[in-house]
Amino acid sequence: MANKLAMKDIVTQRLKRQFRLGNAVRCLFFAWDDHSQKVIVISPKKQRQVKLFLLLSSAYVLLQLWSVFRSELGIVGKTESSLFITLYVICLMLWWDWKVDTAVVGLLNYIISKESKGIPSNFTNLLYTFFQMMHITNWILPIGEIVLVLYSPCQVPLLGSVFMPLDQCAKLADSSTTISYAQFALRLLLSLVEAVLLTQVFIGGTFYDVDGLLTGISNFVQECNLAFRKTEIDAYRKLQVVEKLLNDCVKGRIFPIVAFTLPALQVMTCFAVTKLHDKIGLSSLIIYLCLYIDVLIFNMLVFTGAGRVYLFSQTWIQKLAKTFPFSKLKTKTLKSFKPLRVEFGSNFVDPLTPLVIQHFCVNQTVSLLVLTSKSTKL
Repeated sequence: MANKLAMKDIVTQRLKRQFRLGNAVRCLFFAWDDHSQKVIVISPKKQRQVKLFLLLSSAYVLLQLWSVFRSELGIVGKTESSLFITLYVICLMLWWDWKVDTAVVGLLNYIISKESKGIPSNFTNLLYTFFQMMHITNWILPIGEIVLVLYSPCQVPLLGSVFMPLDQCAKLADSSTTISYAQFALRLLLSLVEAVLLTQVFIGGTFYDVDGLLTGISNFVQECNLAFRKTEIDAYRKLQVVEKLLNDCVKGRIFPIVAFTLPALQVMTCFAVTKLHDKIGLSSLIIYLCLYIDVLIFNMLVFTGAGRVYLFSQTWIQKLAKTFPFSKLKTKTLKSFKPLRVEFGSNFVDPLTPLVIQHFCVNQTVSLLVLTSKSTKL
């Protein structure tokens, strides 16, 4: 149960699952070492294998784009193809760690090496629940992809729409047409290839935003909750070290990608589920619904957690100013203290950022629904 697990236990359980699946499909530059109970960088030989699949996935995304540009699609086709490509591009951008930045390894090893302190907070319990949801999604996506390809192998932008002849795609679109064993074998092969490609990209990408960014922010929130129960300067200095460790890991690449792309993915998945729920197949609907729920909760946890860090530290500094006796040392110490911040690029998350993000997502979703409400080409 979540209320019996500390942060390090929740993270360790999640990492073991991810590395077991990720290393099986060769999409992670890191692995779990049972001997040291830490995250390690895989060997150069295995890294080359991961980079090969990274290049293949990049080529696949280019094929997807070409498939969309050469096809005439209605609203359903455009939405589904755009959603698939957006998911692949975002995950690929996060996964594209060609030089293998080990900062995320240092952050994760710091989290799992800490001693368990205090009672898990509500934020920690939410993190545990979200990790369980993501574990389910890791299996729902490839299974849904297999079902989708078996029934619609030529759907844009899947591989079948690129490599299968147009006349054969037309025959396959006719549900009354009986397929041969060879055609079924081809569908099965395409479905398995699609499932593996999706699993590689999804696991490779979510390692950085879920296991790196979200885990780092959740740990930061928990440490702030524990430290701010007291008015000790040394405790704040330690939090500044954690802030530096987290920002070094996510500020330059991971968080900027998340901040500028995940809200867009939330808008697209919400639009797909709302507008097309009665026009798409069950397997597609399940995939989009799972994605929407995961992205919505992820955005709220990441931005709310980062905003709480800033708010809690600002409140603590103000409280400290009223607690300590007035002196020159106190004045200099307080001036040196700035609210803790989770940064992305040259920006940072403040307490209002989560509301701004959700307001943007709602407005854009409503705008898309209004713009397409009068369209009759489906």
